Amino acid sequence: MKFLGIGRDGVGRTVPIVGPSTSERTESTGVTAPVGHLRGRVRVVVRVFASLVAVVHCLLVCVQPVLAGMSLEGVANAIDWHGTNGSIILTIAMVQVLAAALWWKPGGGPLWVPLACLVLLAGETVQLGIGYAFLLTMHIPLGVAIVALSVVLCVVLVRRPRTWPS
Repeated sequence: MKFLGIGRDGVGRTVPIVGPSTSERTESTGVTAPVGHLRGRVRVVVRVFASLVAVVHCLLVCVQPVLAGMSLEGVANAIDWHGTNGSIILTIAMVQVLAAALWWKPGGGPLWVPLACLVLLAGETVQLGIGYAFLLTMHIPLGVAIVALSVVLCVVLVRRPRTWPS
């Protein structure tokens, strides 16, 4: 029905087709869909991905003080678990920077979120180094700051945006 100047949106409603730039043909199905609808799907997928990465990162970061406390109580291998978890956190932080960048550009989120994720990644890199060097006077306060920033980023990335993409 494109030749009549009407088409269907993602919900099945009939909508006018303004011009050739408002729809695109998907290669896999050959069906013409409104561009805005595809952008909306991409934004939702990116936001869900960023939310999942933020939750995993936040949970791992919040386990770190527990593992440190277990090592202070004398639990065998707790300090090794603390170090291994720190390495995993650093890897997840790298993925979180990518997810936040995608959340910003195609996802429509604010620029400060990927920048904050970069700061968090830098802090966690320093944290890992000073942790292995046993510099506790710097390791503990930086750890508190990392937990706080991680929780803030998790809340920001998980909460529903004020306006959902159309």
